[in-house]
Amino acid sequence: MWSTKYIYSSIIALVLVSFSACTDGNGKSTTFPEINLQKTPLFHYTTVGTLTEAPVNYPETWNREALQKLGIRHIVMYSKGGKNPEDTLMQFRFDYSDNWNKLTYSDSKNDKQLRLITKGTVSFKSAKWNGEIVFSQFFGVKKAMKTYIKQTDSGFLLLRSKSHQQYDSTWVIGSFSHPEVIVSKIGNSIFSVELFMPEGSSNKDIKRALDNVPMLKNGFQAAQCSVVFMQDNKPQNAFLLSETNSQVAKIKEWTYKDNQISTYKEWLGNSVIRDMSWHYDDSQLPDYVVIDRNTYFYSYEK
Repeated sequence: MWSTKYIYSSIIALVLVSFSACTDGNGKSTTFPEINLQKTPLFHYTTVGTLTEAPVNYPETWNREALQKLGIRHIVMYSKGGKNPEDTLMQFRFDYSDNWNKLTYSDSKNDKQLRLITKGTVSFKSAKWNGEIVFSQFFGVKKAMKTYIKQTDSGFLLLRSKSHQQYDSTWVIGSFSHPEVIVSKIGNSIFSVELFMPEGSSNKDIKRALDNVPMLKNGFQAAQCSVVFMQDNKPQNAFLLSETNSQVAKIKEWTYKDNQISTYKEWLGNSVIRDMSWHYDDSQLPDYVVIDRNTYFYSYEK
């Protein structure tokens, strides 16, 4: 049962939300143009479940092309509450510069005061996909973490640096917004395969698609193989696959309303491990998102 303090905090935060999405740091009203969300969605939907996770291994969840059209360079996600209802409990910052080719990410947590937990940058070279992810602090630990982003003929490759010139890797065929296959490796071993197929694809279609993935030509045994069914370039449902490419369990689900993402859920077995719902006012930009019963408000700046 929610405490009176929690309810009071939530009411105050909800009153404030209408101001947070439309004002800049000086309290002045900020308006943003409308864009075609069907053509240029605000998020990369396939990775939207990682919205509050540091982009250490994968470049980003926000769609930089959409942010550029909107003119948004700074986004803050934050939650309120605690001993003082006005306290910021968690804060996630996304600051874009260099014509949206560089993202500076940070997240902070309030114990007795707001303190930095994670900080890093995601940088691309001009409009090309080549770039790197560099983090100097992760979950409060100061350590150098680097991932190289290399464009390939069919998509791009992410190389996460380990010790002694060794790397973990993620191969992506397609693009951030429209991936076709994502293959993750730990060292030389395939850890997971995620296949993106049109809604209604059969087991034979899935097998044929897997057979055509270059890095799987010699056969593979992945810790997890799954398929994400797409409709109108939007992911709908994802299922874990058996060795015969049969769907054995539903693991993800996305829903939309008026070309805006509405909900996202993720399962492990019969348990829901991620539950997200976005809430909008009059703008195309979400006012707040509820993630696993925690409410995070948005603030946008040019």
